[in-house]
This record gives sequence, C-alpha cells and structure tokens, in this order.
Amino acid sequence: SPVGVTFDATGNLFVSTSGDGVIHKFASDGSRTPFAIQLNQPAGIAFDSLGNLFVAEFAGNVITKITPSGSKSTFGIGLNFPSGVAVDAANNVFVADSGSGSIVKFTPAGTRSVFATGLSRPYGVAFEQEGTLVVSDNGNGSTFRFAADGSRTTIFSSEFNTPQFLAVEPANHTMLNMSTRGFVGDSQHLLIAGFIIGGNGPVGTTVVIRALGPSLAAGGVSDPLQNPIVGVRDAQGNLVAFNDNWNDAPPDQKVGAALAPSNANESALRLILRGGSFTAVVAGVNGGTGTALVEVYHTP
Repeated sequence: SPVGVTFDATGNLFVSTSGDGVIHKFASDGSRTPFAIQLNQPAGIAFDSLGNLFVAEFAGNVITKITPSGSKSTFGIGLNFPSGVAVDAANNVFVADSGSGSIVKFTPAGTRSVFATGLSRPYGVAFEQEGTLVVSDNGNGSTFRFAADGSRTTIFSSEFNTPQFLAVEPANHTMLNMSTRGFVGDSQHLLIAGFIIGGNGPVGTTVVIRALGPSLAAGGVSDPLQNPIVGVRDAQGNLVAFNDNWNDAPPDQKVGAALAPSNANESALRLILRGGSFTAVVAGVNGGTGTALVEVYHTP
C-alpha cells in the first residue's frame, strides 16, 4: 500500500508504504533498500534542505523526523490523522491535518501554529515556486491555493472525486558561475560570497565551490592567503559543508580533476544543492590573512 513519494537532492526515490510501516529508498538503478521501519501508517513524506525526511504517521497522529543517517525522532504532535507534508524554502514544515480540516505549520525548531482552517478533509500539500501552497481537499473535491498570509483562492472546485495527494511541476534549478576576490582578515573580516540557486524541484543541482590562495601568486598577487578554508551555509545559517584542503573532502564532495585546485592547501567542494540562497565563507587556517579568490561553478 504505497502512499507518499518524494525525491532527495541526489535523485533517490523514497516511498512510504502504510501497510507495513516502512519508508523504502529506490536508487537510480531501481534497487530498493528500507530507509526507516516501524512507523505507524506513514503517509506523506518530504525532505528539507538539510536532508531530513519528515513523515506524517497517519495512525500515530505525529510527524516523525528522520535524519540522513536514519535516526528517528518525534517532530510534531497533537495532530488528527495527518496526511500530506510539504517543506518551504525556509524549512518550515506544513502538514495537511485531515481530521481537523486544517493546515498546520511547524517551524524548523518544532514550534506549531495553525496556518489555515475551514477545510473539509485536506490530504495533499505542495509548494509552487512562488512560495504559494497548493492543497487538495479530499472531502469536497476541491484544490486550493494559499498565499503566504494564509489567504485562499480556488483552483478547482468539485471537479475531482475525493482528490488525495498532489504534485506541482517544479521549476528547473539554475545558477550562473561566479567568482570574487578579496582580502581575508580576522574572524570579523572574512571573505563572503553569496549565491542563489533558482528553481524549486526536489532533486538538486551540482555546484563546485573553490577557495584559492597560494596559486594566486602566479598571477602577481603579492599577499595570497596561504591556507584557505571554505564553509557553505544556507539561508538560515546552517552549515551545509566545510573543507580544508580539497583532497581531504569526503568522496561524495570531492571535485574532479577538471576543477581541482592546483595547490594542495586550497579548498574545494562538490555539492548537490536545492533551490535557495547560500553563502560561501572563506577564512584562513589558524587565523591566517591574505588575498583569496572564491568561485562557484554550476556543473553538469
């Protein structure tokens, strides 16, 4: 009895099966492994930008959070037959609470509020690129659109027979290459480069972030940063990844030969990111100072 489906940022498919209480993970080659077990009729599932999976346990009346390593914890309580789950760009979790006829919002810290009421039996929820929330109301056959302030408009009315879950066609992820050079000083004067990845699809896009220093001397820079480090953070300030010396990056974050820095002390990361705002922060090892170059490439 498969119910909920979603993709992670790398393109793996996750499916909830309510009958056996399992979340299944399907790789791109179709191979299947259990990702989480012993859930109480899991229904809607959705990932946040940090790779955490949120599961609506329909019979358990809770939202369960599952980390990328598979660790489970209770994230949201006090629900009444929760069905659909959607996560916005700020990692707020929205739940179609079918038993109460409402849409419940949880902040990333788990603080609960009611986003919308007056629905008959909401099941499916999904975000559009503009940040509007689309809801399918199983009880009256309608589909609604909610703005950020909670105001509601009707997309379809009584044109479906008990609609359940839904999906919105995502906008493709887009980003242009960028680079900037500057002086890296103490901890209050770091080199910070902001970049934005457009689109709202569940599968991310690949970028390479490099922090160069020693190799700049060949271009005539007299004071290059001798040992740069780079950290990437999302719009909420969460650390997405960190690197000191590109060749020491984890295998799934190590850059290929084409974009590998020429100096072993320089830093680089290969990341798969979903749409959103990010910053690449460059500092010097042990408080080192000097001129550095930070680059962001969109790669196939």
